[in-house]
Amino acid sequence: MINISSTGAKVLNNLVTCDGFYCDSRYRVQSHAHSDHTKKFASSLSQNIVATTPTLEILSTQQSIPGLIERPYVFSLGANDLIKFEDCKIIFKDAMHMIGSVQVAVEFSDGNSIGYSGDFSAEAINNPINVDYLLVDSTYGHPDAVRKFSQEEAKQALIDLVGNNFIKYPIYLKADMGTLQKALSILNNEFQFLPILMNKKDKEVFDIYNKNGYSFDNIHIDNPFKKEIIDIRDENKYIMFYNNKRDLPSDTSDHISIWIKCLYHRNSGPLTVHGDNSYTVAISDHADFNDTIDYIRNVKPKFVYTDPTTNKKYANNLSNEIKKLLGIKSKPAKVNLGYEWGK
Repeated sequence: MINISSTGAKVLNNLVTCDGFYCDSRYRVQSHAHSDHTKKFASSLSQNIVATTPTLEILSTQQSIPGLIERPYVFSLGANDLIKFEDCKIIFKDAMHMIGSVQVAVEFSDGNSIGYSGDFSAEAINNPINVDYLLVDSTYGHPDAVRKFSQEEAKQALIDLVGNNFIKYPIYLKADMGTLQKALSILNNEFQFLPILMNKKDKEVFDIYNKNGYSFDNIHIDNPFKKEIIDIRDENKYIMFYNNKRDLPSDTSDHISIWIKCLYHRNSGPLTVHGDNSYTVAISDHADFNDTIDYIRNVKPKFVYTDPTTNKKYANNLSNEIKKLLGIKSKPAKVNLGYEWGK
């Protein structure tokens, strides 16, 4: 029933596809706005598109599609809303992974239901979709992929690291969208006096966050010719934002370099020191292995397909563990290895 297209689209059936373009689908449902889930988005503009308002707003900015949310056949929902079409009902539940992220359930008139977890955080496991057939994210699909610390400990590690160093050096911070806004929200609350510098395109995304319930303050477009920015840089107390397309400078002699990323920390503490002034802090909005098992238990599906898109080995591991720990039938979703366009 559920399979993965050659370009990574989650094909729930020939009617509905999530996070990718599949030429035979009538509906493309976008679970969230991370770039690894938005491939070939423009190719789907001829289909019905269903997503949350923040996801559509971010995609409109990032993919340069003005007025996306006002286009015909684009349907904007809240994170816990549903929409009824003639041939199916699409239900969202908040995935709490980033702003606008959702779990997706599709119900049909014959009573069958299929769903996709999307990327989800531990906070979402008590508000799951309820479907017969589930495609689940396998990012933390190995039994060893369990964090030995809480996210509160990780947040405090970031606060302490910045608090102990901002007097001496500016802070250069890098993370994926969503995780970055979460980290900067923490720092913005603790150190409101520290200006945050970023480029114009990135500020547009922060404006969307502010429009949808966040309250980022003291944000500035980094213009080296503007007196305000020259004064901020001269004072040498600020946070510089690096998105996932920009590399942090390798020379850390004049700043503190912090990468917000969790994959390095599955079996260690929340803070890793890489060298002079270079750190990684393990703040994450991904559920780990134990959280994933709890999530599946709460969904109560008849059958689980694990998603091999990120890691085939982890998808196999997770499928085996689902059968062993939960007694639910499971296998990795089949990936189309052909080269036919749109398939």
